[in-house]
Amino acid sequence: MNTVVHVYVSCSLDCGLYCILDSAGLKGTIPPEIGRLLYLENLIIRNNFLSGTLPPELEKLTLLTHLDIGNNLFTSTIPPELGNLKELAHIDLNVNNFTGSLPSEIGSLASLTYLDVQWNKLSNTLPSELGHLTNLKHLGIAANSFTGTLLSEIGALKQLTHLDAGYNHFLTGTLPSELGEITNLTVLKVHVNQFTGNLPTELGGLKELTSFEIYFNNFTGTLPSWIGDLKELIVLRINNNHFTGSFPSEVDTNLNLTGFCGKNNYFDSIVPPDIEIEYPCTYFYR
Repeated sequence: MNTVVHVYVSCSLDCGLYCILDSAGLKGTIPPEIGRLLYLENLIIRNNFLSGTLPPELEKLTLLTHLDIGNNLFTSTIPPELGNLKELAHIDLNVNNFTGSLPSEIGSLASLTYLDVQWNKLSNTLPSELGHLTNLKHLGIAANSFTGTLLSEIGALKQLTHLDAGYNHFLTGTLPSELGEITNLTVLKVHVNQFTGNLPTELGGLKELTSFEIYFNNFTGTLPSWIGDLKELIVLRINNNHFTGSFPSEVDTNLNLTGFCGKNNYFDSIVPPDIEIEYPCTYFYR
């Protein structure tokens, strides 16, 4: 096999070791010998064809701050040993084939600001320890098979700006009112699940919200007028739920939406026409 690999590595006493192998055409597995790279701070090997399991020897890389192995072919479970890497600020494992639960040990990573495990095959309930990640700004758990409810503990993540829990299919219950305490939130996505009940009034406090996507769920009741007070909102997708009553005029008159889907509900008044961006309002994949 003749594979051209471009490697960019810099190492100094000040910045430590950076290993960047993005889109390098790499195949095979990560060997346990990676645990010998004790000064490694950034491991970026996304967009390759790497497979197998993550070696538990990763826990020896105690200076690691940035772990990005997204868009590969890794399998098996996420090693709980990652919870020992106390300097980690960025974890991106998206678009792989990880299975099992999201390890509760990740909740001990107090420096973590970015956690993305989207597009894997993770299942079971979300660990309540996620509520300990008080510096987290990005949480991507979409496109897995998580079950149970969306944790009320997420309300403790006051720095969070991006929360995507869509396309899990099996998340249930009502949206926790504690979400309204995350006032920095700009993106809230819980689409294609089995959420029920009314939208909590506390969500009306999310004044920075730009994208609110809750389509293909089982939400009921009236669509609250406070949505019209979210002046930063540009994408609103509420289609394929069980909303009833009058469509709030505030949404149509107060907001300058660039993306809107409201069809397939039970409103007894006129709903504004769809404004489709990225994908059609009826688009449902995975």
